[in-house]
Amino acid sequence: MRGSLSRKADLKDAIEEAVKAAMAGQEGECMEPDIAIAFCSSTFVDDYSAIVSEIRKNAPSVTKVLGCTGYGIIGNGQQGDPVEVEGSPAFSVTLANFGDKVDLQSTYVKTEALPDGDAPPDEWAELLGVPAFPERNLSFVVLSDPSFLRINELTAGIDYAFPEASVVGGLVSGVSRALFYWDATKSDPEEAPELSVRQGGAIVLALYGDVQMELHIAQ
Repeated sequence: MRGSLSRKADLKDAIEEAVKAAMAGQEGECMEPDIAIAFCSSTFVDDYSAIVSEIRKNAPSVTKVLGCTGYGIIGNGQQGDPVEVEGSPAFSVTLANFGDKVDLQSTYVKTEALPDGDAPPDEWAELLGVPAFPERNLSFVVLSDPSFLRINELTAGIDYAFPEASVVGGLVSGVSRALFYWDATKSDPEEAPELSVRQGGAIVLALYGDVQMELHIAQ
């Protein structure tokens, strides 16, 4: 897993710089990622629809792209040092290739898709694309728009159905909020770029297999 942040004012240039830096890494060994997690400042609002297509252009092996806007964007700068950018253009991407040992499942969740509060674990498993009774490590990443009023029900359902799973996430922020979502197994490769920009709802990424997510809290 590698990450990089670009402060270039043109979004396409920023994506190219960040993706190439993350793929190369500090050792210069190029990776072929299968997932990209991206965050950008809302100064790029006019170009949100280009985010998924530009990431795929610079990292053709990627099969899943998810992310959101944020007021503060965190990532590794071009010199490899961690930086946080607030109130000015910034694009950050984390790339990873988990191989065959980890099953990645992504889901864009709308209010009407949530199971009832007393639904059994298998309904949550069906929604999120994971086994109802997992025998390997299971972790979740949840990104939610503040307007998604059932976020507490979503996280409570995950906790109920998968009590041993690790869960991290956060709320979308920024002046012009948006979620970014594309999954090659669920989306038409030629779909209109604007369809990858989602307003409202939540994105859930499930990691099932030979991976352990450790939780850290930073203030």
